Amino acid sequence: MDQKLISVVCAGCTCLCDDMDVTISDGQILESPACRRAHRWFDRLNVEPVCKIDSEKSDFSEAISNAVELLEQSRSPIVCGLDGLSTQSQILAFEIAKQVRAQVDTTVTSKYRSSVLAMQNVGNVTASLGEVSTRSDLIVFWYCDPVTTHPRFIDRYCKTAGKIIVVSEAGNATSERADQFIQIRREEMGQFIARTRLCTEGKSETTHESAEFANSLMGAKYGAFVIGSLDLNPTINENTQSLVELVQTLNQRTRFVSIALRDDANAQSAENVLTWSTGYPFAVNLLGEHPQFNGVEFSAEKVLAGGACDVALICSAYSLNSLSRPAQENLSRISQIVITDEPGSLDIQPKVQFNVNFDEGDWCRMDDVSLPVVNFLQTGGAKQRTARAVLTAIRARLV
Repeated sequence: MDQKLISVVCAGCTCLCDDMDVTISDGQILESPACRRAHRWFDRLNVEPVCKIDSEKSDFSEAISNAVELLEQSRSPIVCGLDGLSTQSQILAFEIAKQVRAQVDTTVTSKYRSSVLAMQNVGNVTASLGEVSTRSDLIVFWYCDPVTTHPRFIDRYCKTAGKIIVVSEAGNATSERADQFIQIRREEMGQFIARTRLCTEGKSETTHESAEFANSLMGAKYGAFVIGSLDLNPTINENTQSLVELVQTLNQRTRFVSIALRDDANAQSAENVLTWSTGYPFAVNLLGEHPQFNGVEFSAEKVLAGGACDVALICSAYSLNSLSRPAQENLSRISQIVITDEPGSLDIQPKVQFNVNFDEGDWCRMDDVSLPVVNFLQTGGAKQRTARAVLTAIRARLV
C-alpha cells in the first residue's frame, strides 16, 4: 500500500528543505521532489548494513572488537569525518576521541574554515534563512553557485528579492538567473571589496564598477550576502574577513547580513559540538591535559599529510575524497576504521568497515537552525543500524 509522507526534511544539501512530499511503498520510493540533491540523499537511506574486516564480511560484534583494539593500541589516533553524522552521533564521536586521547576534526577537508577563522577575528552579522526569505530586497551571491550546489535555494529564499547580483570569477548557472553579474578575478577580490567599502563610506568618488556596486548595496533596505569559499588557503582569510567587514560597514547605512553557503553536510553542528566541549570549533588535539587548538595545525588534512597519526577513525566518508594526494597516501599506510552510508564512493580498503544507514537525529541548516532528520525507509532489525549504533558500541567497549 502506498504511503504519502508530508513535509519530510531532506539532508541532500545544507538547505535542509523541510517541505518535501514523498510517496513510498514496501520500502521503496515511488515519487519524490524533482531535486537532484534530494535523489542522491534518498539513495543513502537504505544501505545494506554490512561489516567488513580486511575487506572480508564479519559480524557486528567482531568488527566492533577489532575497531576497539585498534584504537586502544594506537599511540596517536585521529577521529574525523563528523560532518556526515547527526548532532547526537557527533557527541559520541567526541567522547570516543576524548577517551582515547585523539586528535579530533569535524571533516577531512579545510574548506569553509576561512569563514570560521574570520568570524573569530571580527565577528559576523547574520540572520536565519527565514528572515532573509521574508525581508531581503537584494541578495548577492559571492563566489558561489547555488543553482548547482543548492538547487532550491533561490526558489525558497529569494522570494522577496527585487534584485539578485552574482559576483564570481566566471559565469555559472546562478549568474544566468541573476539580474547582474560582476566578474572579478580571485586575485583582484580584495581590492574590489576595499574600493566598494570606501564608496559606502563616502571616501571615494571612483567611477569604477565598485562604485556602481556600492550604490546598489546602499540602495537596498535589507540585503544579504550569500558567501561561498573565498580563501583557498584557510590560514589566509583576508578576503573573507574583508567581506564580513564590508557587511558590518553597510549596517551603518542600511540593514545587511551574510550567510555562508556551506556544502559540507552537518559540519556546522560538529563545530558547535567541539566548541561546546572544548572551546574550539575544529582541529582539536586532546592528547594533553587540556584541549589544544592552533588553526589548522591539528586538522585531519595536515595530520594525515604529515603522517602524524597511526589509526584513523573516520566517522563518515562524506568528504574523504577531498583529501590531498599526500594525505590520501599516508592514510592508505595506516589502519582505518570507516563508517559510511555511501560505501560505493570509497577509494580505500579500510581495516574495519561499517556500512550503515543514514544517521538520524538533529542536523544543522547552513544558518545554524537545527532540524530533525529521519530515515523514513527503515523497517526495523539490523536494517536500522546507523553510525550512532556503531559509535555507541565502540564507546561502550573502550576501557
